[in-house]
Amino acid sequence: MADQPTGVLKKFKDKAIDRVAEGTVALVAALGLWLINRYGDKTFDVLEYLLGKKQLLAAAFLLLCALGYCLVVLLRRKRVFRNRRLYFKKGEESPLYPNCYEVLSKGLHMFPVSMMDEDIECWGCHMCQRNYAARKGEDFKPLQKLTCSTPVAPA
Repeated sequence: MADQPTGVLKKFKDKAIDRVAEGTVALVAALGLWLINRYGDKTFDVLEYLLGKKQLLAAAFLLLCALGYCLVVLLRRKRVFRNRRLYFKKGEESPLYPNCYEVLSKGLHMFPVSMMDEDIECWGCHMCQRNYAARKGEDFKPLQKLTCSTPVAPA
């Protein structure tokens, strides 16, 4: 029960961040349209005079890239959610490998690993050979990476 208020606050915070980001993109677009309608070619003439054609085009390209990236992040964020320290795509049961998702921006799925104790859930990653395990209802934690030189304690 202690986690419930935190979960509610997190959902509220995520929705608030999404709305602020969407509002920011809309505000920048509206400001750009207003500038074009209000000042038309004069704005671009002044910017071209100050920056030169190449830098003006480079700045416009970077602005479009930044806006595109914001839209990609917004759309991606709505499809993926975090549960018990792992990422899940909506409608899918197997989680995404956290390192691949956070660092490489790849949605690589983990595979279920069978455990002797049925109270423990375990997911593995094909890429780095690392497993994430947790008791049912608890957060997943990465297990030590097993290699040929890692001694395995007898059961």
